[in-house]
Amino acid sequence: MNVFKSDGLTKKYGQKAALSNFSFELRGGEIVGLIGRNGAGKTTLMNCIAGNIFSDAGNVFMNDKDVMKYHDVRRDIGIMIDASFIGYLSAVENLKLLLITEGYSNKQEIENRINEVLHIVDLHDARNKKVAGYSYGMKQRLGFAQALLNGRKMLILDEPFAGLDINGRKIVKDYIRKIVQKQNLCVLFSDHNLDEVRDLCSRVICIQEGVKVYDGRLEENREYQFKLQDCDDMLKSELKKLGVNISGNTLLFSQNYDLNEIISTIVKKTKIEKITTTESSLERMLREGII
Repeated sequence: MNVFKSDGLTKKYGQKAALSNFSFELRGGEIVGLIGRNGAGKTTLMNCIAGNIFSDAGNVFMNDKDVMKYHDVRRDIGIMIDASFIGYLSAVENLKLLLITEGYSNKQEIENRINEVLHIVDLHDARNKKVAGYSYGMKQRLGFAQALLNGRKMLILDEPFAGLDINGRKIVKDYIRKIVQKQNLCVLFSDHNLDEVRDLCSRVICIQEGVKVYDGRLEENREYQFKLQDCDDMLKSELKKLGVNISGNTLLFSQNYDLNEIISTIVKKTKIEKITTTESSLERMLREGII
């Protein structure tokens, strides 16, 4: 199983900490969204992992191998961060240059891989067109194609849906799901649109001013507390079967349970005197505009 670990990554610019002791773990088959405000440190984190900038402290591991010491490990990580191209070259020529730089020399292998990724991102018909004439959305898809060439164990994608139309977003998301399932990749991607994050993953990592403030599931997992007028043994037995915790006449359960079924069971036997809800830490941060 592919396992990626970031351990205590720290990066400062002067006195300002862009990253502070940032640690997290990804496992093969996981698609994890990185969310936070502009300037929160998302791109800095991704650039440290990708080796585009050097961290002041901390380590990055892929399958227990230190990525910062063994640079060849990064050849298995597909990276899409501020994708750049040589404008006067075609898409094919840009991708061929990338593969040659990475040490590939077999002409047939290079041609086959380029054809494959250009079909995936729906750019095969524009393969010989100079990239300078591409729209922003086409360049985004070509950036995704670049990441796919090396993404054998992990993908790092910084706002991969920016500038894409509905069809383009669907192409990228469908292929991410497919390749993760087929090759057991781990994927870390950032996006400002929480709906896109919800559509693609169930776990998020939230960053604020370079600090990890949340790492968990995306579901809005509220806690409910019901105070009942009374709760006899028969009602307690029925509620316990539904997974509800009971203390005297007070019930405690999370949003993950079937709220309608619980309420229906209660009102057949007694009255609900008071309902209290406690929002999750993720909900609170979203409401307060922290992320």
